[in-house]
Amino acid sequence: MSNISYVNGKYLSNNDAVISINDRSVYFADAVYEVIGIHNKKILLWDEHLERLNNSLSALSIKLPVSTNVLLILTKQLIKKNRIFEGLLYMHISRGIAPRKHIYKDSILPSLFMTISRVQFNMKKPVSIITSADIRWKRCDIKSVSLLPNILLKNKAHKKSAEECWFFDQEGFITEGTTSNAWIVKDSIIYTTPLSNEVLPGVTRSLVHKIALENNFVVKEKKFKIKDVEEADEAFLTNTSALVLPINKINNVTICNSHNTEKISYKLQKLVLEKLTRGSK
Repeated sequence: MSNISYVNGKYLSNNDAVISINDRSVYFADAVYEVIGIHNKKILLWDEHLERLNNSLSALSIKLPVSTNVLLILTKQLIKKNRIFEGLLYMHISRGIAPRKHIYKDSILPSLFMTISRVQFNMKKPVSIITSADIRWKRCDIKSVSLLPNILLKNKAHKKSAEECWFFDQEGFITEGTTSNAWIVKDSIIYTTPLSNEVLPGVTRSLVHKIALENNFVVKEKKFKIKDVEEADEAFLTNTSALVLPINKINNVTICNSHNTEKISYKLQKLVLEKLTRGSK
């Protein structure tokens, strides 16, 4: 973690950076968030993250507390103050501070805080995943801070030495992971779960889709089940922190057992890293 955070107009040391006990994100998880990559001191996919942030805010009728230009300036200053070369920015916007009541007033001033952590973006080795019934609410397309189901199942995966847990709906179709979008490859065709209220529109998901098409891969948005993953030639997940991460096991069933750079997932890893390195803001 970095040493300096931003909280409602002030840059503060992490020891001094606090929010009010009456912030509605404390009582009700009444807030949204974004996680944005930083590479070479530059912000990755800023416009795309900002669009999703605004969509989440609009869905909850929360206003952005500063202009988009000011938000960009504040973010760049936070990167500079923490001397971050490569890392992840966490941005949190709540409805604001008010007495604990379910009914809120439209006049509440939204709260904004941001933190940064150091990470490295590089090609990663394949990981295993588990699956679980999707126990989340019905608006997973909103990037809300209400993540308790994700936390419980991410920890369940960790205790089983797995990287991630993918959810499946009542019909057995994979929706997404606790922190990722889901992909498989079969007969050189790339499949990913179609966007819906049950799937977060991942910024990295969109980038991978675009890059795959630009490089003449066939991509289809089509639902698939656990059996389809087990029988796939490849599987991988995407998110901001891991970018493209190959999967070699699902519920202890082997999907692929070699680190083969000729596989589509590894090609996409390389292409995404190259694209982000060239296109940072």
